[in-house]
Amino acid sequence: MTNIDNNLSLNSAELAQTALIDVLGKFNDPHDPISEMTLMSELQVLRAQYGDVIDASLLEIAASAHVDHLTGLYNRAGLMSSLDLELTVLSNIKSNKRASDASSKKVRHSFLMMIDLDKFKPINDTYGHDAGDKALIGVAQLLQENIRKTDLAVRWGGDEFILLLKDLSQEEDIEILMQKIENAFHDFYFDYNGQSISLGATIDCIKINSTKSAEANIVAVDMMMMSKKKSNDNDFRDDRDALAY
Repeated sequence: MTNIDNNLSLNSAELAQTALIDVLGKFNDPHDPISEMTLMSELQVLRAQYGDVIDASLLEIAASAHVDHLTGLYNRAGLMSSLDLELTVLSNIKSNKRASDASSKKVRHSFLMMIDLDKFKPINDTYGHDAGDKALIGVAQLLQENIRKTDLAVRWGGDEFILLLKDLSQEEDIEILMQKIENAFHDFYFDYNGQSISLGATIDCIKINSTKSAEANIVAVDMMMMSKKKSNDNDFRDDRDALAY
């Protein structure tokens, strides 16, 4: 392929993605959205005009919709999709266990852990939002460094993060992991304009309840974390899964 052909392909991809974003923007417009039928009609026009390029752009945008662009972690949509899948896995394991052998030892221990940053607002107020962004990026890196490849780190919103911890070997492992992350925050600081700034966090977790919805599980861990934040108790609580059940 010549340089001219490469440039034409690049331009087509850029034009296709711009057109696609425009159409999706109309569909998601909170004031005057187009109908789903109109959306499908306009997507058909774009596919006819741009061919395979538009399908590639669709996939790219779909993936992008699950990622927080500041930290590179998953966002709310990414968590909800992954948590729904994990709930299905947990439910299937429970159903199969009942159907085959009630004494089966097959158990899957999965948890949600919520991390709420302490005194994050003063960092924004004192040093500016660039410093706040740098803090969030640093926290994202801290979390990724302290979980397994099979786990999911999520920026839930603002200064809140959630970890989806799937299939731990033993239920007690969550205590070890939680202590590991708390210790990491004790040692955490980031550099901003020559200053070392520390940042703490309030952390709590629940065991995922497969009989509840994704939303209900998230509400449960949020309530646990907020209760802990109010009491300023940094010890692991044995009733961490009470609200989920």
